[in-house]
Amino acid sequence: MEQNNSGHEPLSKTDGSLPDADELLSMADDPLADWLAAPGTTSPRGAAWLPILAIVVSVALLTGAGLALTKLRKHPAPGSGLPAEPTVVASPGSAWARDFPVTTKEDLDGVCRGWYYPQSPALTSPAPHPVMVTVLDEFFDDYRYQPGSVDVPAGTAKSLRDAWQPADLTKTQIVACVDLAAAGKSLGTCKFTKPKPTTVAFAEGVYKVTAYEVATGRKLLDVRVTGAGKDCPILTFVPAEGEIVLHSSITDRQLYNQLHALVER
Repeated sequence: MEQNNSGHEPLSKTDGSLPDADELLSMADDPLADWLAAPGTTSPRGAAWLPILAIVVSVALLTGAGLALTKLRKHPAPGSGLPAEPTVVASPGSAWARDFPVTTKEDLDGVCRGWYYPQSPALTSPAPHPVMVTVLDEFFDDYRYQPGSVDVPAGTAKSLRDAWQPADLTKTQIVACVDLAAAGKSLGTCKFTKPKPTTVAFAEGVYKVTAYEVATGRKLLDVRVTGAGKDCPILTFVPAEGEIVLHSSITDRQLYNQLHALVER
């Protein structure tokens, strides 16, 4: 069976059909496997911090966009009986106070759009300060998703480790927003074999990492980081018309280096 240049088998099922989104997620490599790899080196499993899971058809783009619009909605106050409203995008500088507590990951996504939640715990409490990382999708620019966790160094105390993957969303104190800001130098190309041989340009991804206090909307961090994850993704979107450029991914190690002082001190 042919492989792409990242060493992954092309995606197809035994009956020749393409897998759906849920199956793609179950087939992806563990994105946390390269914690100990030095920046810029190849992961032993070819894992990437930002797995881009998609299929090469225009219909998939439309379906994904519909899913994004469904997920990004404002939540009315519990018990109000009011329907959810379409999301209104605002800059973090024009933060809006929400009059209800955080209950979902989508609520926390809103912190990257300018919302804040006065009912959330403030950073004045002792460390650790639970953090939620939320990533702006490279292809659907209205959709954010949360990685399962940020892998941390071996030997980190459990109380600190748990702060990187809050089990109770209501206790989240920091939201870290990861947004692709620009493309850096060319890294060559990525080759894919299914549904037909395709070559896609590959370049450095320059990411804006911004952290906010959930309770106040106060900006805690604003930096740019060049993604050190330089393995080609397992899958990508290739539109029916036009060209795309894939980007190197930001790694867990890079996120930890930028955020640990906020989370653990």
